[in-house]
Amino acid sequence: MNRPWQTVRSLTVTASSRRATPKASRNATRSLWLAGALALASLTACENPVDTKQNVLPIAKGDTAEQDTSDDATAGSCDCLQPGMWFRFDTLQIKSLDKSATSDGSHPVIGTLNPLWQKDIDRMELNFYFRVKEVSATEVKLAIINGARVQGTGTGKPDSPPAETCLIEETEAEIVAPRDGCKILKSQPAKMNVYAGTPSIPKNCNSGWAIKNVIPLEETYITAEITPDCKAVVNGLVDPAVIPKKALDNTCTCLTLGGTGLAEECGAMDPTYPGNVNDNNACAGCNKVFQSLTSLLNAFGDLQYGCTVADGVGVCLEATFSAKSIDASPAACQ
Repeated sequence: MNRPWQTVRSLTVTASSRRATPKASRNATRSLWLAGALALASLTACENPVDTKQNVLPIAKGDTAEQDTSDDATAGSCDCLQPGMWFRFDTLQIKSLDKSATSDGSHPVIGTLNPLWQKDIDRMELNFYFRVKEVSATEVKLAIINGARVQGTGTGKPDSPPAETCLIEETEAEIVAPRDGCKILKSQPAKMNVYAGTPSIPKNCNSGWAIKNVIPLEETYITAEITPDCKAVVNGLVDPAVIPKKALDNTCTCLTLGGTGLAEECGAMDPTYPGNVNDNNACAGCNKVFQSLTSLLNAFGDLQYGCTVADGVGVCLEATFSAKSIDASPAACQ
């Protein structure tokens, strides 16, 4: 579910008036878009040392989250599942994106996004936490909350402290699902959020939503299985979630080419920034490092908007995930 499921991130511009750059201009800047193409919530920087050459991000084959499908993985009743338990996603990989009547969802950007998302998860730039709120023999209620990497930790430098995280409490959403022993069956539809970066430096910029700087997801359904010792979530599936068109149109993402790929390279938000003149003045109020998410996606392949939401259309998303239990919840972000 380094850029999706900082994907996690949110922003501003109107869906009806928003359009990708004219073709002539888009072709001229296509290599730049491909270079950092898209981090739906967790756009990651290249790992190579910084140099003066233009970075072009290669399109790799898509990865999939490792799933344990053996019968022993989820055999049992999982009576150990109790309110107050916490889990953190350790994988999140796209299965399909922008499925429609004319597309099977194998959008060309998937092969680029999956490695980027996984790097952001590994370096604590992209965090999804489950908290068990209520559990019965037939139902489970989960809170899903985004986290952020505490700035100045997890720099990757020798002798630096390990990465720490904190909770973006306003991103909390509730998932209610039937339960059959260790199996979490298809949930009720839910809204979720995707945040990436640090508390003060988001990798996605959005000022037009109730929760700033997230990518909002609607009509999100999940299924999953719990291991018998209640230490892990396996065979997790998001099927589907919808990113509304207006969310994509109003979201910009930070492309950090070279360097560490950490949020600090994105820089602070600039309320006076008028927007990108080469992209219909997108990203106003962010800074010059940010680029339109809609334009970046369209650079890989024109979006079909095959799913619907209450007030319009959106891009369908299917993904696999897994999670591991943690001893205690992170503190709230300050």
